[in-house]
Amino acid sequence: SGARTRKDADTAVGSKRDYLKSSKDGAVNNNQTASERKMWDSLGTTQKASDIIGSKVRTRDYDQKSDSHGKVEDLAIDFESGRVLEVIVATGGWFSGGTRHISVPPSSLIRSADAKGFDLNYDTEKVKGAPAFDVSQWDQSVSEESVTENYKYYGSTPYWTANPERSHRLDNAARNDADRNAAHGVASGAAKDKESIVESRRMGRVDRASRVVGMAVLNNQDEKLGKVDNMLVDLHSGRIVHVVLSTGGFLGIADELSLVPPSAFKFSADRDSLRLDTTKGQLSSAPHFNGQTWPDVNDPAYSGGVYNAYKVRPYFDTNTLPNNTARNTRERDGKSLTPFDQGTSPSDIEVSRRIRKEIMAKENLSVDARNVKIITSNGRVTLKGPVANESEMKVITEIASNAVQNGRVDNQLEIENRP
Repeated sequence: SGARTRKDADTAVGSKRDYLKSSKDGAVNNNQTASERKMWDSLGTTQKASDIIGSKVRTRDYDQKSDSHGKVEDLAIDFESGRVLEVIVATGGWFSGGTRHISVPPSSLIRSADAKGFDLNYDTEKVKGAPAFDVSQWDQSVSEESVTENYKYYGSTPYWTANPERSHRLDNAARNDADRNAAHGVASGAAKDKESIVESRRMGRVDRASRVVGMAVLNNQDEKLGKVDNMLVDLHSGRIVHVVLSTGGFLGIADELSLVPPSAFKFSADRDSLRLDTTKGQLSSAPHFNGQTWPDVNDPAYSGGVYNAYKVRPYFDTNTLPNNTARNTRERDGKSLTPFDQGTSPSDIEVSRRIRKEIMAKENLSVDARNVKIITSNGRVTLKGPVANESEMKVITEIASNAVQNGRVDNQLEIENRP
């Protein structure tokens, strides 16, 4: 659901091929930067990082008889900026001298027709002449200079050198957000710093994706919220769209997952764990889902709602969605309750937890219904978000009413008439 069709994907890759063919001797064709900006600023089709790592990679002149291929060894990610810089490929199948590693821009890979691996937008000779990537010398291999030179070899452009105009626009947008937050009395702990909602104009610290997956996540009160279960990646735009956070422990619900924007996290001083500036109550009131029933993360309205819940400006365009844009704007501007308004008292947190648990236990509810926001403050429950029909609205309202005294429930649920 929500995934691009094969035709759409082929069109996107065809545009990328045209861009690469128009470059000579690795020089970047600056006339194509508008095309790349559109690619970087769009929400494409996401894939789990765990499904990408270990996949076979074939060149575009792949010979079925020889079955020569490489495999994705890892992803080089600028985690806090939400970027996939490079895909590390082990090219043992292309060389007789044993395994050799190279790194390629993420947009050069697309799922093969059989969905069992990736097709690489270069021929075998291009791959054989590619600069080697020394995994044992990680910091040197992912330095800004090394990454820039590697992109140049493939006729591509790193994001931090191609779009200074947009960074300037987002700087101004961040200042406007800060002014609005101050006007509405948003606490500094709830609103994100400018750096976390603005595109970085420089490359940050680069980590292995395989290292980040599994990391413990704590809040600023040193409470363990869960761990990184996975990452949802859009290779076409080189983005980490969402971090999948496993939170089942403290909510008391098995297989409970949350989506969080990557820029909402900060590494600990030793970089062995991650910090998320939220409370358990706020996290319990944010959207959750069961690992067996995933929401449509490729829908900009849904993903935009996740970003707004954590006061992070989405990098992708949500203005083409009239049914959700007004709602998202209200929440970002502080005119409507968000998970940051969740009460911190034990009783408020317990009410939200109980309501969420009962909703997740109900069968046949839509993904939207399972992801409604539950915000309990001073004993009053506010329900927000889309549901599929009046029956779902009734079920959720009854659950909330039974969880609080005197039926103190503010029902702001909306019936979503999707085609």
